[in-house]
Amino acid sequence: MSKESRTTDPSGAPYRWEMYEAGVLRVVENELDACLQERCRTQSEYDLFQGQIQARLERACQGDLGIFDEPGPDPVVTQPSLWESRWNFGARRQLRLYHAEPQSVPDLLYGLKWHWKDFAGLTLAEKEQRQNAEMGEAAVRFRRSVHYSTTDEGC
Repeated sequence: MSKESRTTDPSGAPYRWEMYEAGVLRVVENELDACLQERCRTQSEYDLFQGQIQARLERACQGDLGIFDEPGPDPVVTQPSLWESRWNFGARRQLRLYHAEPQSVPDLLYGLKWHWKDFAGLTLAEKEQRQNAEMGEAAVRFRRSVHYSTTDEGC
């Protein structure tokens, strides 16, 4: 049986996003801003990407991903409690978000880590190692959060 993300299940909607913070630091929000600052060529492009990201996050709250041409998130094989969502803004601009869906909070989509998938010039093993490190960092953040429970492992 394959697992289904809340973002593709309208029967439990509406869901809500909460982004990981460390104390007063808005870690995940700042990561997204840094990612967009790094790869956007103009303020207009930054605003366009931000709008596309926010629109998909809002559709996820309604359980409407995976419908039509909107991809739903994929389960992260190496971190069973996480999901990976993808945005493709062209060459060298493949944005990733890792999130959790804590069992103890049935309406929560918990954003954990933004990053660009860009490992040009690396071997396949090096690319995999870097991707796994990003996923591992997201998993550590989840385990440190108040939303984590051991029931979330192996979901």
